[in-house]
Amino acid sequence: MFKAQAFFTSKRMILSFMLLTIIGACTTQTNTETVTPELQKLRVTNSSNIDITGLVVLFPGPNWDSEASRVEFGNISAGQTSEYQNVPSGVYRWAAYEYTLNGHVVNQFVTDWVGENPMAGKKFTYQIVLDPKKVEGDQVTLVTVLVDEP
Repeated sequence: MFKAQAFFTSKRMILSFMLLTIIGACTTQTNTETVTPELQKLRVTNSSNIDITGLVVLFPGPNWDSEASRVEFGNISAGQTSEYQNVPSGVYRWAAYEYTLNGHVVNQFVTDWVGENPMAGKKFTYQIVLDPKKVEGDQVTLVTVLVDEP
């Protein structure tokens, strides 16, 4: 009788272990699904009195250890607004910039985006000013960020 009881107890333990393994696997699969945030869009208004050439706006990449997400706007005439561009990694309260001035590419970096997350909303407008009299690498100023579509 003792051997039969031990046999059924170990069989129950094995079945319980298998059931927990299956439940755990199912739970893990549903918990690790990637949720893709809604795609955000950005346009840029050149509020300066001079044209901006070769404008690229840079945001953190999709993973913090990945390359920056580059959003190319090209040339924006003084007083004009670009078309909306997709921003796969999200629009932030500030950005880094790349532009061409006096025939060479200028990079304007952001110190960091630590603790920052993309803003809430779907469509945004950056109003920027280019002042070539400022120190190179600090010539673009973000005047304001408009939320065009919450």
